[in-house]
Parts: sequence; C-alpha cells; structure tokens
Amino acid sequence: MSLDRTAIAQALRQWLMATTGLADNKVIFEFQPGPQPEWPYVALNPTLATAGQGLYDELQHDSGTLTHVERRTLTVSVNVYGAQGQALAIAEAAQDGLELLWVTAILGAAGLSMSDKGQLKNLSALEETQFVERYQYYAQFSAVVATATETVGEIASVGISGHLSLPAGPPATMSATIQ
Repeated sequence: MSLDRTAIAQALRQWLMATTGLADNKVIFEFQPGPQPEWPYVALNPTLATAGQGLYDELQHDSGTLTHVERRTLTVSVNVYGAQGQALAIAEAAQDGLELLWVTAILGAAGLSMSDKGQLKNLSALEETQFVERYQYYAQFSAVVATATETVGEIASVGISGHLSLPAGPPATMSATIQ
C-alpha cells in the first residue's frame, strides 16, 4: 500500500474549499497549467514526494510475510492571494479549519493526520501597479505507509549429520563442535 496521491489532492482541496468558502476554481495547485484565477484564490504546493521519518518492520509469524512500514510526512505550502484586506481572513480560516473534527475526518479518509499548521507569513507586495496581498504557511501532515511486503518463507528443518559434543570444563561460555 502506498499513499493515494489523488485522494490526498482531493482531500486538500476539499478542506480549503469548505473552510474558506472559495469556489472549486479558486483552489488550485501551483504547478497546474493555465492562467491563475481572479483574486481571491488559494494556491497549494504539496510535497508529494514524501520523506520517511523512520522505518520499522512487521513480521507476520503465521503467514511468513514481512511488511516494511514507514511513517511519512507531507508538507503543503498554502498561499492565499487577494486584494488588500482579503487574503489574511481567508488564510486564517483555512489554518483554523485544521482544528475542526470534520476536516480531520476528510484528511483522515485520505490517510493523513495534521501534525503542524505552521505560522502565517505576510508576503504581500506591489506587482506592477497593483498591491497583491499574499499570506503563506506550511502545514505538515503525517501518514503511516506499508511500503513493501515480501514473503520470507520458513525453514522446515535443518539437517545435521554426525553427533554434537560439548567442550569439557566449566560452562563460562558455551560453544559446540559438530563433527
């Protein structure tokens, strides 16, 4: 099992549309082709090439399979653009929405759990002749992913020919010799 990137993208868009009240065409990914929508809008840049936080293995003794499991983090850059006075309120609504139980359920259905909602940064600037209000924050999510399953197999028996003899003396260290 791996992370379902399509489900993650849909969950992220659903969270932002529901908490900000923006229409479907106002929540975009920064890398998508085409023109940017009119203000206000939200642009997402998820780091979908997730980084592993640690690896542990689960061995199923009855089936002989070994499953490699990783805890992963997903970082999402949320950028809100708008005219003066618009972007801050939208960014705060989206960020605060991460604390809502129904938003947690939306993200959980995609296999994500919010771990940090970051700090808002004011990146507003004058572009050409217009003032563009822009706020950005990074939200971090965690996921547990089974990355690979393999059959380990079992050793049915070990054949030993000859006899086993123990060394003489006190058993300070135990070793055996097979002849």
